[in-house]
Amino acid sequence: MDFHQSASERFAEKLFEFVIKEFDGKIINSDDCNLELLMKKLPRDLDEDIELIDHIQNNNIVENDDVENEPEVFQDNIDSPKNNKKEKKKKNKKSSENNNEDKPKKKPNAYIIFKKHPDNQDAINKKAEVIDPDTNKKLGKVKAAGQLWRELSQAEQDEWKNK
Repeated sequence: MDFHQSASERFAEKLFEFVIKEFDGKIINSDDCNLELLMKKLPRDLDEDIELIDHIQNNNIVENDDVENEPEVFQDNIDSPKNNKKEKKKKNKKSSENNNEDKPKKKPNAYIIFKKHPDNQDAINKKAEVIDPDTNKKLGKVKAAGQLWRELSQAEQDEWKNK
């Protein structure tokens, strides 16, 4: 049932059948069975779908030198040294640091002022040690500060906005 085989599969099958029949019992790469003998004895009509003439010149294999001398079809016209990306990142960091020094800092919001205030650090640290019932782990400082902030009334939160 050769109808499901591709042309390359049919070619490979016929090639191996030829090699098995013609070089039966001979050792590969010996004087009796080497590439030159194989190419000389290889029939030209091995498979009608594939022309061996394209792949064989004068009963010899096409030399790789011929292929290497042909101009490359696709050429990269972008100059991109390997270390160039690292240098650009370093330059971008330096330039962004310089830009940040010139810009005025944004005023922190009321929650940040509340969280960083020294008077609230003890309460936040105590709350951080409490076990969270959902995860059975300690809350941590960020969640603890958030919970303490939400426990404040709106009036108390507004007082922190004015500080």
